[in-house]
Amino acid sequence: MYPSLQSLQIRKSKTLSAYWELTKPKIVLLLDFTALMAFLVAASTVNIVRLIAVIVAGTLAVWRGGSLELLS
Repeated sequence: MYPSLQSLQIRKSKTLSAYWELTKPKIVLLLDFTALMAFLVAASTVNIVRLIAVIVAGTLAVWRGGSLELLS
């Protein structure tokens, strides 16, 4: 009647794996690297707060785009 603990763990593992693939980690890494290089080339001085903000915002934007792609 109730699912076993092992089947719940397998289902959870598959769900986490599917979500991880949805976030497209390779694309995120490539875009973050590109943003970092563009930031370093364009800026005369490096402001660490702005650099972190650019990386975090870019990462969140790509993750958001990946999850919205699933809905279409």
